[in-house]
Amino acid sequence: MTKTRLLVVDDELFVRELLEEYFSKLDYVVDTADCAERALELLEEREYQAALFDLKLPEMSGIELLQQVRALGSSMPVVLMTGYPTVDSAVGALRGQAADYVLKPFRLQELAGTVAAAANSVGVSEDASPEFLPERQEPAWESAGMEAAASGNQNRVRQVSGRGRVESVRRLRLTRRQPQSSRS
Repeated sequence: MTKTRLLVVDDELFVRELLEEYFSKLDYVVDTADCAERALELLEEREYQAALFDLKLPEMSGIELLQQVRALGSSMPVVLMTGYPTVDSAVGALRGQAADYVLKPFRLQELAGTVAAAANSVGVSEDASPEFLPERQEPAWESAGMEAAASGNQNRVRQVSGRGRVESVRRLRLTRRQPQSSRS
């Protein structure tokens, strides 16, 4: 059975370790990088079925890294993660052909579904996707005083800060428009 190889790029050690541990338990082979330069080195050495890039990296943004990956001819699905969503970054992700754009803090189980869908979108066999997803996984961010919870069918994320303030943010899901066939 071939395991899915995942590249995680984030400058925060906590996030890298959390995602490496979680996805390893789901039977992924996970490599991590703390900067875009190291990520590009790993991409030259190995082939990945999917990647998670943080939007804010030290020397270049996750969107710029995504553009460099595309310039190298790679069609590897990339999921961009951000705690600082903007319309410009969502548009940049779409233009860079990101597989998805997710907000931090996130639920690990939902992120695992997003990564599995991205990896499977490029013809990775189902054997390479995670064999299981836990029924209920506590958000890892709760230890940092935050909780993410989906509310209703509107696909909103409620973020509760340590002071009890509630902020609602729409989860941005990128979809590509299919070209319309011309009718004769």
